[in-house]
Amino acid sequence: MANNLPKLPSLPKIKTVNACECGCGGRTGNRFVPGHDAKLAGLIKRVTLGVMTLDDVADYGGDSVAKATAKAMGLTWERTMEATGTDN
Repeated sequence: MANNLPKLPSLPKIKTVNACECGCGGRTGNRFVPGHDAKLAGLIKRVTLGVMTLDDVADYGGDSVAKATAKAMGLTWERTMEATGTDN
């Protein structure tokens, strides 16, 4: 018995867009914008070795980058009042 069913039309592939996991806010179809996995790894090494603090990372890339670095290290981070220079 011959298969007389018509072919189904091809459907466009749905590509998901995610936020870059380094905290930069970039959009990507993967976990990281190209090169940002290495940037995050470098920041983790600097914090682990004591070359930078998470507050230094925030000054370099913003609070979201510091939070992403801390998260990748299994830590939590919030900017301290001393780091912001506010008295409130």
